[in-house]
Amino acid sequence: MANTYEYTQYRKRPKTRNQLRRRKLIEQRIMGLFLLAVCVMNIIFACNGKTMEDKDCTPILLFAPMGFYMLFTKDVVIC
Repeated sequence: MANTYEYTQYRKRPKTRNQLRRRKLIEQRIMGLFLLAVCVMNIIFACNGKTMEDKDCTPILLFAPMGFYMLFTKDVVIC
């Protein structure tokens, strides 16, 4: 007869380090795609702007490199 306590502890065990790392990398890539989507939206809004302030594309200088880095790196850079 198997010990039910050991079985329940086996079922409740935390995820392995590889599973947690893989999940973080997926979240990081989704965040990178989101940042690139923000850049695309900023370009669309800048094309339709009427004043100089509306046509400003400065956030692209910050978000695009960060988005590409988060999308293509193999290191986990999010907490």
